[in-house]
Amino acid sequence: MRSQRSSEKTSSLVDGLTAKRTLALGRDHRRRYTPIVAREYTTIVLHIAADRTEEFEALFEREELARWDDYTQRRRFVEARLIRCRYSALQDEGVQDYVLQVVTADEKAHHEHDEDPGFKAYNERADAFQPEEPTVTFGDLVFERRAKL
Repeated sequence: MRSQRSSEKTSSLVDGLTAKRTLALGRDHRRRYTPIVAREYTTIVLHIAADRTEEFEALFEREELARWDDYTQRRRFVEARLIRCRYSALQDEGVQDYVLQVVTADEKAHHEHDEDPGFKAYNERADAFQPEEPTVTFGDLVFERRAKL
């Protein structure tokens, strides 16, 4: 049976190590996420005419994907993905929704991409596939969990 003093000492040591570990991970003791590096999280739902999805995907692959490669290689984009929705509560008849998710290094990277002349030209061409305006959101991460792979 351990003494109370020994138990308190061990508990204090474990608490100290846990605090150091969580601070190193950028989280406080309540597991709330505090970003170590500024990031911006953007989610856009593109509403694409259902009969033009193949053309849209080909345009995206041909004109925007190379730009994503450039931005991710330069670490301006941390993550970027285009998802074809199997279900979307926002999707109207005759429309196929896509979710575009981008995590940028910071707000400046988002604006850098939006002001890119190549993106502006692509975006004008992509507008022809959209019978309605996209639904756009962006913000800051509050909580996150990732599986260890």
